[in-house]
Amino acid sequence: MMKIKKITSIFSGFIGILIAGCLTASISGCFSEKEKPVVYVDEIPVYKQELDFAVQDNRLTVRNHIITDNHLKSDEFSWEQEYKNGQTPLDELTDVVLKQCSYAKLLQEESRKQGLLDNIDYPSIDKKRQEENKEREKRRDNNEVIYGIITYGEKEYYDYMNSNLELRLTELLSKEGAWEHSEDELEKLYQDNKTYFLEEPYEDVENSVKNLADTQAFEEYMNKQLDQANIKKEGDKLTEILLEAVS
Repeated sequence: MMKIKKITSIFSGFIGILIAGCLTASISGCFSEKEKPVVYVDEIPVYKQELDFAVQDNRLTVRNHIITDNHLKSDEFSWEQEYKNGQTPLDELTDVVLKQCSYAKLLQEESRKQGLLDNIDYPSIDKKRQEENKEREKRRDNNEVIYGIITYGEKEYYDYMNSNLELRLTELLSKEGAWEHSEDELEKLYQDNKTYFLEEPYEDVENSVKNLADTQAFEEYMNKQLDQANIKKEGDKLTEILLEAVS
């Protein structure tokens, strides 16, 4: 009887240690090996979920253009077969996914530096999503006004967050003088995009012209960072994840 009690006590202690470890290990909690980062952008981790989001955005585009360019039937397509360009569709998808994920992490890191975000690892972002959903549900139950959807899915929230960060960061960097636009540049932008401005007189759309100039300047600002980014992949895990995502 004493032995049984002793074993039970040891087992209970082990479970207690395990639970405590899960609570304190890191912000991401007890993530499985599969869910740990497999890509790093300037030492910023990219998680499997973020890769999956980018695959969802680009999978059909890559597949369709490979089929069209190589005159294939749908059932002749394979992600791992080389076609005319010497690359597999998976190679091309990998390049696109890495670029999109790298841009997102650099955007989030720049936002963190500017005080718009506290943490940019995916577990922290998803925790924020869950908190936002709880708050929206609470406001709904109290019959308060709610803008947008009540419950964000993971990808919905991630896309919403990044779009919002782009807008806020563009405005912030513009105010800080990260770039400037001369009157000649704004006038030329207007002339080159009259259709975009619905042929309205320049003086009536001057603010919109400035916003477009800021958007283009921000894209250039971020693309420079993207060109200089150091992307590190952890072994073959990335290929495994992408193959799983497209299967």
